Amino acid sequence: MPIDNTPLEEREATLRRNLGFDRLLEQSRTVPPAHPSNGGSSGYPVWYRQQQIDLYDAGQPIEVSEKSILRWKERIDPYRQTGNKECDVLRGQHQVLLSSYSFAYPEATADELATFIANSSDGTIYSRQRISDRLKELNMTRKRGSTEANQASIPRNKLIRELFWSRGPPTGIAGIPRRRLIDIDECGLSLESANRAYGFAYSGVRVLKPGNYGRGVNVTVMLGIEPGHPILPDDVHGSLRRPRRWLRVSLQGANTLSFTDFVSSIVQDIDNHPLPGVEEDSRVFMWDNLNVHKSPLVYQAVEGGGRHLIVARPPYMPCDGPIEYIFCQLEAALCKNMAQVASVDDLMDTVRNIVPQLSGFDQTFRHCGYRW
Repeated sequence: MPIDNTPLEEREATLRRNLGFDRLLEQSRTVPPAHPSNGGSSGYPVWYRQQQIDLYDAGQPIEVSEKSILRWKERIDPYRQTGNKECDVLRGQHQVLLSSYSFAYPEATADELATFIANSSDGTIYSRQRISDRLKELNMTRKRGSTEANQASIPRNKLIRELFWSRGPPTGIAGIPRRRLIDIDECGLSLESANRAYGFAYSGVRVLKPGNYGRGVNVTVMLGIEPGHPILPDDVHGSLRRPRRWLRVSLQGANTLSFTDFVSSIVQDIDNHPLPGVEEDSRVFMWDNLNVHKSPLVYQAVEGGGRHLIVARPPYMPCDGPIEYIFCQLEAALCKNMAQVASVDDLMDTVRNIVPQLSGFDQTFRHCGYRW
């Protein structure tokens, strides 16, 4: 390793600059530097500056400019040379302020970050580019945010979530193998506007096309998914590569009767069509805390046989539901195919065609924290 022969004072001054501290004033030199007029690069020494100030006050001729005299009267000690410019990268106190504010308010813009730093420190104003560059160096990227309901932080709901991950049924899923879980939920799709906004036409001529459909039609999608069984070959229905899914698309809204009927069909399919080559375990059905899901009819349909169980997911925490991420896949796939949807029937058929192609259920369960 090469030996750094830089004087200790110079290294200390450079370190203070890199940390964002105030620059040190130059210390007295033991050897006077060369005169700037003769190529010296270290500036005028203090004794020479004082000599010129005394001559200026006495009305005698001076060898430097009057501006230099006025500047030396305000500060006669020169700054220590650490790059010939002030540090323009956020370090030290400014970096602490940047990190603290971006952690407390992750949705803050670069202008808001710069304003906070200026108001909370020495008034230094950084540009948007400086803020952005420093955030990238700290491995912080700007991304779409997800809003969490205020009710999620209520002590009661926080306790329910803790019990969900640390206890077994009926309050939690701790120790339950992932292959036994089934997550169910529903969503509504409304035909409002799916026309492409842009098209090609000659200059000065508008792009005209008829709208595909009207407004106000709501399609209900009920979907249930399982991770798949890890010991089955990939080409077998029910494996990790081809996990089972249950779908119902209708114009009838989600209510107690429709949801109970959907859950009953899943239970019957599991009981009547066991996976080949494996012994079917009891299943744990999961869903959110919608009132429709709490009906005695639903519990009778699932737990009436004494085999399967129901564990409600923590309230106001959709991130704990793998089905929510699968609905995001469904939405993304619909966006790519909406140009071919011209009616409600087309929309329902498109959903039925997309759901069998969705994949990655086991990875989604594992991503949500179901690691048993």
